[in-house]
Amino acid sequence: MCTTDVPTKFYNLCRLCLSCPIEEDCVDAKLEKIFDDAERNIPRKIMTCLSIMVKDDDQLPHVICIRCLDQLDALYGFKETAKKAEILLHQFLMCMKELEGTTQKASQDDNGITSLQLNGYLNQIQSICR
Repeated sequence: MCTTDVPTKFYNLCRLCLSCPIEEDCVDAKLEKIFDDAERNIPRKIMTCLSIMVKDDDQLPHVICIRCLDQLDALYGFKETAKKAEILLHQFLMCMKELEGTTQKASQDDNGITSLQLNGYLNQIQSICR
């Protein structure tokens, strides 16, 4: 731990990229406080996406720049979409296995499932992931 006084500028660095706002007018240089928006849950997103623990009582900067925040939101959204897709794909395979043993009078593919059923389920999966 540092025993000397830390300059104020240190606490105005972006926690993730070390950028520092130079001009008040620059949108990318503006900083957001990590712990002010409980609904956005920035610390959880940082931990989930970057494996970096951010605590309210640590001695590091508690701000991130807008550019990093946008990237973090995009990465978190992508991760959540990919997790949903994984679950739905597994569910689709389970559904296929369940339907495999049933007999259908309509035109069937090799698995005993009508093309209409498969297409309907795939459309459902795609609409949920969008």
